[in-house]
Amino acid sequence: MTIKDWWGQALGTFKADEPFRNLSNFQGKRFTVDISIFLNMFLQSDVNKLALMSSPPYPCPDLMQSVMDFHSKISKVIHPVYVFDGVAPNVKDGTKAYRASIQNRDGKFYLDQVLIAKEDSDYVFSSDDISKATFARMKMSHPTSLDHANVLRWMKREGIECYRSLLKRTNT
Repeated sequence: MTIKDWWGQALGTFKADEPFRNLSNFQGKRFTVDISIFLNMFLQSDVNKLALMSSPPYPCPDLMQSVMDFHSKISKVIHPVYVFDGVAPNVKDGTKAYRASIQNRDGKFYLDQVLIAKEDSDYVFSSDDISKATFARMKMSHPTSLDHANVLRWMKREGIECYRSLLKRTNT
């Protein structure tokens, strides 16, 4: 069983009425939580995605609230220990490139519209083009380092046990 399978079985779906009911078997135990997985799962609302679309991006308000709610519920049953990813090792470069290609594919219409705007500053976009481009851009959204930093700052302020991995790649 992978950790992803375990979380799926323990929590069920987040749409369930009582998603934390199965955790009672683990009452009081410490569990490591890769916060990146949950940040990506919680990044669903349009408010969050629009915040990420701005330039520069703003912290995602609904994302932060979702993390706070998640911690409040889960910490009633288990003792979560949160881990924040650092810089990915070289071995993960292929995975990162694959994920970036998916994001670029999903956001192709948006990226095409950006090129049109850069090449012709007088071009007038239709409301349909703007709507499609906005939808495509929102599909490219993912939590930023700013979102990770906000969650980390909140956890440290609240005295929640959390750890960061290395911030830089090393050659060793």
